[in-house]
Amino acid sequence: ASAHNNLGLALYEQRQLAAAAEHFQFASELRPEDPKPINNLGMALEAGGRVDEAIELYSQAVAMNPNSPLYLGNLLRARVRLGEQSPELLDDLQYLAFIETRPDWVEWVDKVLALCLNPALDRGPKVEENPLQSENRDTLAPVVTMEEIRGEIIEAPAQGDSFTPAEVWQQLQAELPSPR
Repeated sequence: ASAHNNLGLALYEQRQLAAAAEHFQFASELRPEDPKPINNLGMALEAGGRVDEAIELYSQAVAMNPNSPLYLGNLLRARVRLGEQSPELLDDLQYLAFIETRPDWVEWVDKVLALCLNPALDRGPKVEENPLQSENRDTLAPVVTMEEIRGEIIEAPAQGDSFTPAEVWQQLQAELPSPR
């Protein structure tokens, strides 16, 4: 499962979202109790514009590990991007502010909470363009970096180490079921 997850991350980094999603899906089937490939599958789907499906996956990852700011942050980012405004979202954002330590995410959750808690704040002119494709991404959540993801990889390499494509392929081959 870890080889599929790692290969999926490598493909995700190269923006090969469909191939990455396939490997995350397979990794999640091999280890259904592990939230990492489920979260990563959500990231691939969200990056491909399938935000509703990503929210379902992020919700599953959060249910498995409710104290992970990585999983909760991804879920809340997607919910905010869809324009959700609910008391539950506010509660979840406040909890994320309590557990989050990554500086860019702390800044993002503070901005979003300020907008939620103070309706008098200027939100700028209404625009019709898709904010996900906008050059002005100040209101968007920070992008999860590969370093942050690598910290969540199953059987991750030691700090500073990395997998070569050949090593990932060997690990992947070792995990495949043998033909009958």
